[in-house]
Amino acid sequence: MGGFQRGQKVSVPRIFVTGGSGFIGRNTIPELLRRPCQVVALEHIHPIFPQKHDGLKIVRGAIDSSSRELREEIDGCDTLLHLAGASTPASTAMDPSLDVRVNLLPTLTLLQTASGTRIKRVVSISSGGAIYGVPAYTPIDEHHPTVPTSPYGAVRLAIEHMIRLWASRQRVEYIILRVGNSYGPHQDGRGDQGVVGTWLKQVLDDRPLVVWGDGSVVRDYIYASDAAEALAIACTQANLASGAYNIGTGTGVSLLEIARTLAEVTGRRVKLQFEPGRPFDPPINILSPRSFSDATGWRATTQLREGIVKTLSFADEHGFTKG
Repeated sequence: MGGFQRGQKVSVPRIFVTGGSGFIGRNTIPELLRRPCQVVALEHIHPIFPQKHDGLKIVRGAIDSSSRELREEIDGCDTLLHLAGASTPASTAMDPSLDVRVNLLPTLTLLQTASGTRIKRVVSISSGGAIYGVPAYTPIDEHHPTVPTSPYGAVRLAIEHMIRLWASRQRVEYIILRVGNSYGPHQDGRGDQGVVGTWLKQVLDDRPLVVWGDGSVVRDYIYASDAAEALAIACTQANLASGAYNIGTGTGVSLLEIARTLAEVTGRRVKLQFEPGRPFDPPINILSPRSFSDATGWRATTQLREGIVKTLSFADEHGFTKG
């Protein structure tokens, strides 16, 4: 489906990406291509953006297929970037076994498929907002206890451990990025992933914003391009030590502040619909990105208002604000 030819001699990194058609994947693939890297992206249901690039090869399939073809594609790459995910804290709260079926077991199959290949590093996205639970202190660093308050967080933590064990047995490097609440382009607001994208769509549709609790819940919101840059660095920086790293801004924003910013940016009147708080929502989550920043020089540079303006512009340009 286009892109570079297998067997071509290159000196740039070759990255195999799962979840390439997802929100984070669609932001990360262009960042990898700019570095430049050669990317083999796994396309499952939705098409990947961008679809045409000399350094991009798209293959069809699912991470749990364990096919010979999938193994051959992985074997031709240096790094496995695992971004695929198919659940949210809310969806797994209704069905605690869902995350095991759609995320944990497929990840184990993917790791088995990659065993014995020429992969030298595995990089995986995790949840900085779900695995720590109710914080003992903020900002939360990587030494903070991990006591998830949702099945979603528990499975994310289990996946981290399985990747660490697999990497140790395969004698390859592993990087886990615990990303905060990300938002930005390609978050169309039609699902339940991401309050900024969902609320932006609802504001533009003149619908009330559902606020779980009194609106004081605080999260660390990170713009998609900042998260994508961190993921690209994790794939390409040679001297980055194996381990888990927080990826956030180090700043907390409440739901009411999000609502106010959306009103200011859109010029619309925002209506709030308050509902009882959810038991799996910790009252506050602010991540310390210091470990990753010290190791790589990376830091988040996009302020919330600027990020929402860019998200609105992208959504308007691509028709997400219509219908």
